[in-house]
Amino acid sequence: MPWGRRMRPESRGCRACGARARAVAAVLAAAVGLTTPAAAHKPITSPFTFYEDVLPITQARCGACHAPDGVAPMSLLTHEAAVPWAESMRLELVAGHMPPGSDVWPRGRFRHTPPLTARELNVLLTWATGGTPSGDPAKATTPPEPPEGWTLGPPTEVLPMPSVAFESNETARVVETILPLGPRPRALAAVDFRPGTRAIVRSARILVRQHDGGSPRETLLGLWVPGDEAARLPDRAAWPVVPGAELVVRTVYRKRWDREREAASDESAIALYENDGPPGAAAGALEVLATPADTTGQRIIAAARVTRPIRVLALWPDTALAGASVRVDVVQAEGSRSLLAAFDARAGWERRVRLAAPERVRPGARVEVTATWVSPANPAQPGTRLLGLDIVGDE
Repeated sequence: MPWGRRMRPESRGCRACGARARAVAAVLAAAVGLTTPAAAHKPITSPFTFYEDVLPITQARCGACHAPDGVAPMSLLTHEAAVPWAESMRLELVAGHMPPGSDVWPRGRFRHTPPLTARELNVLLTWATGGTPSGDPAKATTPPEPPEGWTLGPPTEVLPMPSVAFESNETARVVETILPLGPRPRALAAVDFRPGTRAIVRSARILVRQHDGGSPRETLLGLWVPGDEAARLPDRAAWPVVPGAELVVRTVYRKRWDREREAASDESAIALYENDGPPGAAAGALEVLATPADTTGQRIIAAARVTRPIRVLALWPDTALAGASVRVDVVQAEGSRSLLAAFDARAGWERRVRLAAPERVRPGARVEVTATWVSPANPAQPGTRLLGLDIVGDE
């Protein structure tokens, strides 16, 4: 998401976001002072320089999007490119919007990129408000080489996607691609997505559509946004796929504003990974849907009942939660409640959040989702899927 886009203030309903906001405010107040008026030409007050101090952070934490050919419309990898965006950088950091999707509570429970540390925030905010000094370009750190091949190693199979072309007057499109999976059954342990043209691919949703007697059913296999890395299901678990199934890839394309009038094209690809030898437990999904009684005002409280012993591997918000502060609790049959996750759901940045260790849930419990919007009132209609959880049986 571009640095310059201003998002809503953090909701008071999310403990993670409140703690992050307080940490950012403390760092900013100590480093630069929030009451200093902006000046046309700021004096150099920052002890941190771009090439010695800022660049190592932006390379590691921002470069997946904010690169010359990345999806964000500005690079943060050279001093010349970053300086015009210093104020936007400050605003986005203070609001806790960057890096997107990094702040999930409780800390340490999930396998994902952590939020910026207090030191990283201090360096970036002090530099952005302290005159944006360049430093010595000769001391710039060498950017990491992009990984060759696929992050999970050689896949079982690679499925090329058809080329998608954009005329100079077309800026955005959602493309659904159907890829047949052939006549044999499969046990998929992971899928990965690789964009062909990084500057125009904003996200991808990868599902398997199966026709096994009843109405076609779809299971989510992957959610991709720039900077994400694929991961295998743990303990040799796998999604069972019947013969004749199809892979459905819904790709969101949007040109950068600085290249809106240019023609563009993309040839992305999907990698499939199957376990060698016998698979472990079959992976499935537990979905939390909104009901008529849930959709009231600016808050939704919805739940899904657990009918058998399960282990929760990951969770993923659906698009209906965009803009909400979300709390996910496990409520036992006797009424005790424990927090599973809390986060802010960002529009366009839906991503799978994987647990570091599976969470066991007993039969009779329910998974409860509380979503609170600041404005406008919640957009979810009855029957809308709010949240999905990747699960395996725990017999």
